[in-house]
Amino acid sequence: MNFVEVIARKRDGGELSAAEIGTFVRGATDGSLGDEQLAAMLMASCIRGATTAETRHLVEAMRDSGECWRLGE
Repeated sequence: MNFVEVIARKRDGGELSAAEIGTFVRGATDGSLGDEQLAAMLMASCIRGATTAETRHLVEAMRDSGECWRLGE
């Protein structure tokens, strides 16, 4: 996946898939995406906004990005 193309599509008003948003979250957590790419993606998302589906995918990707604790077990 060419993340520069993903950023450009979001900048131009396109909707991102769950896989693309997952790549963004993984890149932010494991360092595989540079600060410039992360900043460009955040700026595009801020300017264009996010659909309900994109917001759901982002929250789920963030939830799944780390260790999950099972409370009460």
